[in-house]
Amino acid sequence: MLNLVKIKLSSNLKYILGACLLAFLSYGFIKSGLEVLEGSKRLTEVQEEVLSLESEKNKLEEEIEYKKTEEYIEEKSRNDLNLVKPGETIYVVKKSGESKEKSPSVLSETDEKMDLTYKDANWYMWYRLFF
Repeated sequence: MLNLVKIKLSSNLKYILGACLLAFLSYGFIKSGLEVLEGSKRLTEVQEEVLSLESEKNKLEEEIEYKKTEEYIEEKSRNDLNLVKPGETIYVVKKSGESKEKSPSVLSETDEKMDLTYKDANWYMWYRLFF
């Protein structure tokens, strides 16, 4: 009878060890499968980021090419630096409230810069807009 109990314990022990081994292997496979899924998700995110950066790069390259053109240089010269081509005349339309003492409407290099008064200040105009 003692032999029979030893046989049952040894066969039960085999099943228990086999179940533990199977659980350990299953855990390893499941863990590696989840890591693969996370890696593929991260890969997709990185590919989308690369595409967006490439489109931004293309837009910036187009902008650089446009800024190298004569058209852009002339536009910036006229608008930001107030430059004119030789032979051109600039006419300035005065506001109705300005005095008539400054009769010529043509600007030249000798014209004085207008002094900003308190009411002409930018912050004051914003204040008047809202209050």
